Amino acid sequence: MNEEIDDLKILAFAKAFADVQSYMHKAGNKASYNETRKIVKKHGLSVEDYTKIALRMNENSDFQNKVQEIINESN
Repeated sequence: MNEEIDDLKILAFAKAFADVQSYMHKAGNKASYNETRKIVKKHGLSVEDYTKIALRMNENSDFQNKVQEIINESN
């Protein structure tokens, strides 16, 4: 699980995460897995990569900080 995740993938994750959160907020309990999958793929990530990055963020505060820095720099 310690493979390197490049900054472009992290940036794609950040954009996908924001879009997924926005969709989930709007859709509420009508949110569908297929729609979230489409959002993730639209940003050039596989669902597996998206999940891998999210899990690593939960497990590793240093990685979480790195992702946050990349998100902040992209805004």
